[in-house]
Amino acid sequence: MTKQLLFAALLIIGCNASAQFTKGEKVLNGNLSFSTSKYNNVNQTTNSLFIGAGLGWVKSDKKIVGVSLSYGYSSYNNTPTSSASSNSAFVGVYLQNIKNIKGNFFGILNTSLNSGYHKQIYEDINTSSSYSSNGFSVGANSSLGIGYRISKRFVANMTLTNLVSVQYAQDKRKNDGFNATSNASSFIISTGLTSLSLNNTAIGFSWVFQ
Repeated sequence: MTKQLLFAALLIIGCNASAQFTKGEKVLNGNLSFSTSKYNNVNQTTNSLFIGAGLGWVKSDKKIVGVSLSYGYSSYNNTPTSSASSNSAFVGVYLQNIKNIKGNFFGILNTSLNSGYHKQIYEDINTSSSYSSNGFSVGANSSLGIGYRISKRFVANMTLTNLVSVQYAQDKRKNDGFNATSNASSFIISTGLTSLSLNNTAIGFSWVFQ
C-alpha cells in the first residue's frame, strides 16, 4: 500500500515551494533496502540486502550530479536440497532531477550509470549441479522517489529503485562436479513497474553541507 501511495503522490500537481537545494551545496547520501521471505511448507527462505552511498554536487535547485558506491547481497536456501548466495559491488555516476511538490516535500527522478563485480555460489544435493561464478557488468538505471527536507542539514527520502534497468554482464562459471569452466554474456532490460506500483523500496537519509 505504501508503494501505491508514494507513486500516487508523485503524480499529484502540488503548489511549488521554495527551492530545496541551493547551487554550491554538497549532498552526502545513503540508502538501505532489505527483504526476506520464508515458505515453511517447503523449507525455503530468501534474503536480500542492498547498501548504497553517494556524494552529490548541487548544480541548481533542480539538478544534482554525483558519484556512488553500493554493495548487494542475496541468499537462497531450500533445505535440504540446495542453497545459493551472491555478492556484488558497484561504482557509478548519477544525475538527480528535483521537482518541488509542496512545503518541504519534493520528488526525485534519478538516472545512473554504473559498473561492478559480482560473485555467486550455488550448492546442490546433486554435486554435479553445484557451481561458482564471477564476472562484471555495466548498466543504466532509473529510480523514482520522494524526499523531505527535515532541517537545513538533513533530508529523508524513500526511493522506488527499479523504474527501468538496462544491464550487460559477462560471467565465468566453474562446475564443481565436472571441474569444467564456461563463459557467458547477457543483456537484460527490466522494470519494477507493475499495476501502478513499484517493487524494491529503499529508505535513506542525506546530509547537506557547503
